[in-house]
Amino acid sequence: LNNKGEKNILKAINKLSAYEYFNQIMDIHMHLKNDPGFKATFRPQDLSLEMQKAWSDRLPASTTKEYALVCKMLNNRKLFDANTYDVLSEELESLMENPANRSWLKHAGMKGGSTMWVLTKALYGTTNTGTTIEMAYFFNNLTLQENGMLQHWMNQFELETLSSEIFRQKIRKTLN
Repeated sequence: LNNKGEKNILKAINKLSAYEYFNQIMDIHMHLKNDPGFKATFRPQDLSLEMQKAWSDRLPASTTKEYALVCKMLNNRKLFDANTYDVLSEELESLMENPANRSWLKHAGMKGGSTMWVLTKALYGTTNTGTTIEMAYFFNNLTLQENGMLQHWMNQFELETLSSEIFRQKIRKTLN
């Protein structure tokens, strides 16, 4: 794809309404799902940074507050039946595969997502002593360097948040 062709595609994408964009994306999804020839030629890694940014900017959006609310519903185990929580746990609670985590956590789960410019994470857990923690954090418009630093630090941050009341108090104080 030459630079002029890409500019025209980006202009066309930017003119699409959310509904039109959704329909276009669903068409591409169905081609990828059902057409092996198309799938073989579809190489997201060949998209320029501008094309990747246009895609990233149109991803579904939510708020940290909404994600934290979902975490609370998953953590309290009261909204759904046990079978539903079993399925959700299988998808979200890979933290519990580690025996060291099972020694101090009743359950814990997470869901994250990222592009080069966006980093999101939602996390919940209940310790064996009954402490419940739910949190979500979203970063947008990151540089590649910022994204790399945050991804490097996030595991330690999450572990400290889940395991240390003192650390959680520092977070509360900082945010208030």
